[in-house]
Amino acid sequence: MKIYEMVVSQRGSLVALAWIIAMSHPGYGQETDAQASKDRLIVETLLRLKGYDLNANPSAKAAVVRHVERQTDQVEYVKLARHFKLVELAPKVVAIAVDSVGTTEGAEAAALAVDLGQLKEFRRLAEGKSLDKAARAVMALGYVDKPEVRSYLVPLVINPKVSRTVRNAAARAVGRNRLGEKSLLDLARKGKLGEDVKFAVGNILLGSVDREISREAKQYFKLPSGVDAKPLPPLSLLVKTKGTVEAGRKLFETTASCTKCHKVHGKGKDVGPDLSEIGSKLSREALFVSILDPSAGISHNYETYLVELVNGNVLSGVMVSQTDEVVVLKTKEAIVKSVERKEIELMRKSETSLMPADLVKTMTQTQLADIVEYLGSLRKQ
Repeated sequence: MKIYEMVVSQRGSLVALAWIIAMSHPGYGQETDAQASKDRLIVETLLRLKGYDLNANPSAKAAVVRHVERQTDQVEYVKLARHFKLVELAPKVVAIAVDSVGTTEGAEAAALAVDLGQLKEFRRLAEGKSLDKAARAVMALGYVDKPEVRSYLVPLVINPKVSRTVRNAAARAVGRNRLGEKSLLDLARKGKLGEDVKFAVGNILLGSVDREISREAKQYFKLPSGVDAKPLPPLSLLVKTKGTVEAGRKLFETTASCTKCHKVHGKGKDVGPDLSEIGSKLSREALFVSILDPSAGISHNYETYLVELVNGNVLSGVMVSQTDEVVVLKTKEAIVKSVERKEIELMRKSETSLMPADLVKTMTQTQLADIVEYLGSLRKQ
């Protein structure tokens, strides 16, 4: 039987409490190698005690914090942080929520972080310069079913000062539960939704399991159609469509013309992101969205810039580099163009991707599923 079990079973909680205080005293056990074991014993004992005020014993609390910080298992880390209500660990909990968005541990971390008063930290990330981190922070909040979270996310969907990427992430986050769907439907009724979020919101509402919501949503949304003019099903159903990897590869290299902008294992052009390992980075749903609504989540370093020249011409492309004298862009044809600053009247970042938004019109639902199946097979070796 372990020491803490003997203490608790034979002498009761009061003796166990005295033992914890003794072990956690600054002068107790200076051996560095044994510290982790002692901290673990303190935590295991505290887990058996009810109503113990950890804040009343700074040394015991320090032992608990050290033990939790040693955890490599994120699930265990979040579990212990929640049990002991360790506000000190809130920054790491937020990081887990954002980095592991879409996973069980990520969802639990997001809920705990909000309970620990970290909604303001999510907001800070959502308003930061990194679009990827901003979108992930917003998506993480979608797993937290609290009124204050919904009150923050819903206005974000229609905020014109927020990037398209973040607004689309907010729409998907809001739409994760029935109350959120109703909020989105209300925005549609009032005509408040921008065109650039309608694809995301339409897929959420038309795919709702609430028949009243999906039925009313048909008044406001129409899903894209394939080459056969047949509307695609909502994303929630589309992701269940199975394709063939080999058929997808052939489409990718020929009809769909994907290699004109993307490289796979060294083949193709590098206008857009290299897709050699895309299956390890994006979920099946995200792969469909990247084709059907490419501007909803533009990858970092692949934002499109519009450059208006003094002579009235306009150039667009991905930023390669820029100095005080020259701006270098790469067009959708993979042509690199250098423009002197003195020739530029105005330059701004566009929220529209270079990738065609109507690419799906060149293929059937089956062919779309084939390409996604192929992309999903491209994984890190």
